[in-house]
Amino acid sequence: HHALTSVKFKVKQAAAYTGTTLTLKSIQLNNVYSKGTFKENITAQTGGTDDDNCTRAPGWSGQEQEVNYTVTSSISQVLTTSAVDVSDAKDMLLIGQKYNHEPKYISMTVAYTIKSPTGSEISQSSTVDFQGLTHKDKYGTVVGEIQDGWYPGYEYTYIISIGLNGEIQFEPIVSEWTPILADPEIGL
Repeated sequence: HHALTSVKFKVKQAAAYTGTTLTLKSIQLNNVYSKGTFKENITAQTGGTDDDNCTRAPGWSGQEQEVNYTVTSSISQVLTTSAVDVSDAKDMLLIGQKYNHEPKYISMTVAYTIKSPTGSEISQSSTVDFQGLTHKDKYGTVVGEIQDGWYPGYEYTYIISIGLNGEIQFEPIVSEWTPILADPEIGL
């Protein structure tokens, strides 16, 4: 089990726009806690102390110090209707936290340009709060109720969809974070 949360992004344009080019410029996460205390919270059950006889309730508390994280900046990624990884962006490892940090929410700011068939280019920026999101699993099935935050041991992939009307939509997909095991036979 992981103590952190994995957050990553994919991007696409909302529809096919003949003669118009949408270009992603940057993504920033806002109001994200950068500090906290993690506790494993393992309780032995009757009958022993081995792993099979314990309950585990890991979690974060005391989150503080909101920061803005640049996911990617100064790029020029031309969008299509297919969701692809954001250029130059790495998976982010963040502490577990609720989206609502009274009085603020975690939010995402996306900057992009729209180039019309006549060649004129307009710069756009839109900020979307992470509130009232319904997460889906990798098969598109809604997972639980409206989600209220990021939890340890899970991977969240946000598919950002950008349209011509200045509206940004994003679809969160959540799955258990699968550990990657290194092969001990690999020599360097």
